Amino acid sequence: MSGEFRVGPSLVQPSLNSIIHNGKTARLEPKVMEVLVYLAEHQGQVVSKEQLMRAVWAETFVSDDVLTRCISELRKALEDDAKEPHVIQTIPKKGYRLMPTVLMSAVEQPRKPNRRKVSAYAVLAAALLIVTLAAFGWLARRVRALRRPGLIVRQLTPGGVGDPFISPDGNYLAYCNDDGISLQPIGTGEIRLLSGTKGFCMADWFPDGASLAATRDHELWVVSALTGAMRKIADNIGHAWVSPDGTRIAFFRPEAWVEGNAIWVMDADGENQHILAKAEAGELFESFAWAPNGQRFIDHKYRPNEEFAIETRDLHGAQLAVILSDPRLAASDKDVLWLPDGRIVYALDEPAPREQDNNFWAVQVDSSGRASGRPTQITNFAGDVLTGFSASRDGKRLVFTREDYTNVAIYVGELEANGTRLKQPQRLTINNWVDWPTGWSSDSQSVLFVSSRGGGLRGRGWEVFKQGLNELTAGKLSVGAEEYPWATFSSEGRWLLFWAVTRGKDRFLVRLMRQPASGGTPEVVLTSNQLTASHQCALRRPNFCILEEQDPGRNERVFSAFDPSRGRTGEIKRMTGGFIAPYAWWSLSPDGTRIAVAQRKPTIRILDLKTGTEQNLTAKTEMAVIHKIAWSSDGKSLFTSGWSEEGTGMLVNVDMQGNTHLLQQDSHAWFGFPAPSPDGQHLAFANAKTVESNVAMMENF
Repeated sequence: MSGEFRVGPSLVQPSLNSIIHNGKTARLEPKVMEVLVYLAEHQGQVVSKEQLMRAVWAETFVSDDVLTRCISELRKALEDDAKEPHVIQTIPKKGYRLMPTVLMSAVEQPRKPNRRKVSAYAVLAAALLIVTLAAFGWLARRVRALRRPGLIVRQLTPGGVGDPFISPDGNYLAYCNDDGISLQPIGTGEIRLLSGTKGFCMADWFPDGASLAATRDHELWVVSALTGAMRKIADNIGHAWVSPDGTRIAFFRPEAWVEGNAIWVMDADGENQHILAKAEAGELFESFAWAPNGQRFIDHKYRPNEEFAIETRDLHGAQLAVILSDPRLAASDKDVLWLPDGRIVYALDEPAPREQDNNFWAVQVDSSGRASGRPTQITNFAGDVLTGFSASRDGKRLVFTREDYTNVAIYVGELEANGTRLKQPQRLTINNWVDWPTGWSSDSQSVLFVSSRGGGLRGRGWEVFKQGLNELTAGKLSVGAEEYPWATFSSEGRWLLFWAVTRGKDRFLVRLMRQPASGGTPEVVLTSNQLTASHQCALRRPNFCILEEQDPGRNERVFSAFDPSRGRTGEIKRMTGGFIAPYAWWSLSPDGTRIAVAQRKPTIRILDLKTGTEQNLTAKTEMAVIHKIAWSSDGKSLFTSGWSEEGTGMLVNVDMQGNTHLLQQDSHAWFGFPAPSPDGQHLAFANAKTVESNVAMMENF
């Protein structure tokens, strides 16, 4: 049952993971929707818990409490009462039954076949098709479920939680959500909310298991897991890690995402704060973990030339040992763990074309903190981003969050009050692909975007599309490059500019192509040796575009001018630092005179192309990281996207004095690629809500 259907008065939309009941729309986690769809397919029948769990969680072992919470979420969305049910009935010791008649929507009503025209050949063809699809489905599940022999992975929550931490004894899970910090005994459905913790985020457990370290508004608090009693111990704290003996706490400052940052340490009462290690110029500490004996620590570090490394040091920040240096550490979660058996556990991105997938790896280290063996892969997950690691004291249980951002939709909202307000954004792209906006047509009526529907992200071949504001479907303009998702129109809208990559055995060729916006044969504008090169064109300066490339030898980003008709016209600016991610981390002003550059902290560098001078614009915002950036159409402000220290996705307008106006925020979403229309009336942006976001536990690893 893939189409819309009705359960009583409620309209169920499986493709959107939503239920419309009494005019209100409720969004569901995908697994919760799968439970409802399965019950609807067996309407009126008693479906056992075991049958439901096999159907919905075929590849993962889950406990009964996960299913119980899914049923609870469905009853909430359908306004059903468990004691006097009218939708989902619990049959004690047997399972569940969907009570109302399920009605398919008009577009899904099946036609009755003309049985006289069904031939034996058609029956045979249908049978072969079913067998083939079943075989492919079985193989797909087998490939996805491939894991190390003996490995056990259990799902602990149905989603919607953050910062999961397993207790030292391995028996409890602590996590935060919109209501505060909750404690859940592993293996049961009982959940206890710690009163007074709304707005708090988990930081760590203390080793006695009786207290938690938690943060709120850059304050560090100790919270009793037994009574909920709280006391503040320090201010100006970002992330924090409690030492194995509970006497010290390592931490980052809130402004930690700045090159040259430091790891700090203090006593457990907040006193004696001092720097444990300081990053060199151009470097950045991104995570931390204590050694099991508390005498050394690990750091996850960003280094110049887009290098990432895992290192160990002693408590003086000395006796450095580089455990691993691998570019695949770049986009994975930066958490690391040092287990009692001497293994360091971390996540790596998979090689192309699965570079958006993560898997767990481990490497053995000796007592001096140096690697004593080769890295080994622990898991072989597919389609998962792994975040938020923590382990029990004995290292036998590891808790983490599995997320899948394979669905990124484009939303468009009306701008009001000179771009400082965004009127209720509406979803533009409705298919389950990764889509993000890169520009607009010159008449401001259509959004230009790139999409993975050609096989990008986890396959090969991004494609370029254009979709009108009042259109339900998009029109394809061109096939872009292998894994190169960026395209724009030229200043006057004459040309579509996109990238193409040709790979050989030992080299690759990156070409910027132009194609008439109305369609035609692509032509080469220029070539580059950088897979992360990007370009933008000035809105109101004809034939003036900027190319951005990296000079690896000098650790610089190079900005050069080009004309879509004539190619490169000369280098105009070099800069160091500021790079976060390709494509929209910088923006060319509409008049072509300034470049705005996003930093790892809420500071924006403004490069004046006329005078060659630079200005730092500090945004007065709660965003810890500005990730994507775009000038407003009048050049008087900037649209920025990023996230807060707690991981809340944010979309913010910043004026030239640093004053900010919050346009969107969501603790369970990521916003990116803001793109204002040329007339300044609309803003398009990417919205990535987690398709899957569940806390899981791994054993026998």
